[in-house]
Amino acid sequence: MALAPKPLLLPVLVWMMVWRRRALTAALLATLTLTCLGVVLMGPDQYRQWISVLTGAGRESVSGTFSLSLAGNFSLWPLDPARIALAAAIGAATLWAILRECSRGFVAALFAGLLLAPYTGLYAASILLLAVKPALAFAPRATRVLALIANPALGLFLGLAAWSVGGLTACLPLARRRKVRVPVGRP
Repeated sequence: MALAPKPLLLPVLVWMMVWRRRALTAALLATLTLTCLGVVLMGPDQYRQWISVLTGAGRESVSGTFSLSLAGNFSLWPLDPARIALAAAIGAATLWAILRECSRGFVAALFAGLLLAPYTGLYAASILLLAVKPALAFAPRATRVLALIANPALGLFLGLAAWSVGGLTACLPLARRRKVRVPVGRP
């Protein structure tokens, strides 16, 4: 986070605020220290350029054609009015998962980061390797299905967004009806 802004990590920081407060404090202090060191050593222009690229993700250029800033951006950015409702729903679902359970919240935060941060294609889904073990604990079938269809789904235009929405949905703490087997002949 220090040398280049990574909006993908913002939902993870929210998760840390709820479940790992001491780790969040250490991460923020380290980020602040390294950012100051980066500004001293490399100057503030690097940070201005990163912010400019992130805020311009997916915007049209003056000539009316999409600029190079669209390349690698398969997330909801830019947040035009049509995408704000979807982004709000993703944020609400993620916050719900974060507040309900640590593991679900962590995995949901990673999926939300992929959906909401600009330049998702640069992060790819490789960050989700951190989520495999906790996801197998609460959604083993969905995790296996997502793993099996990841390669073909991510190759499709907008496949990453649909795949990530499916993963986020699997993280939601929805109540499931379970059948209770009662042995015959016993009260």
